[in-house]
Amino acid sequence: MLPTILRAIALYVGFLLLLRILGKREIGQFSPFDLVVTLILAEIADGVIFGEAPPLEGAAVVATIGILHKMNSWLSFRSRSFSRLVEGSPTILIKNGIVRDVELRRERIRRDELLALLRLRGKTEEDIPEIDCATLEIDGELSVLSRQRAE
Repeated sequence: MLPTILRAIALYVGFLLLLRILGKREIGQFSPFDLVVTLILAEIADGVIFGEAPPLEGAAVVATIGILHKMNSWLSFRSRSFSRLVEGSPTILIKNGIVRDVELRRERIRRDELLALLRLRGKTEEDIPEIDCATLEIDGELSVLSRQRAE
């Protein structure tokens, strides 16, 4: 049973690393941890359902993943630096009406993709100079704050 638990831990860490490498936009509404847990649990269920793994081992792996997920959530809550390490941090894509091309490249977002994200927020390319800040959040969503016009 210990090798199975060790494989579960290795899978968990491996998926987290992969998701951090892939970046925010690939995970959408899921947190990286939710996605990892979902993928691993689906694979465990598949193995148990098709007789590739005994149910007791499947239960041990599910319990291990659950404990790891709980510990990860707790550490992320308790430590800002741990949270940034595993979850990342928001990325400012537009600041004071200027598109930050370096940040777009870092997040692997083309300009036309940025414009599509802006359109989802009711903004067009012509609105960019009026945008105070557009931030790619850690969940992959784009938040947009427009400048207040003096009237």
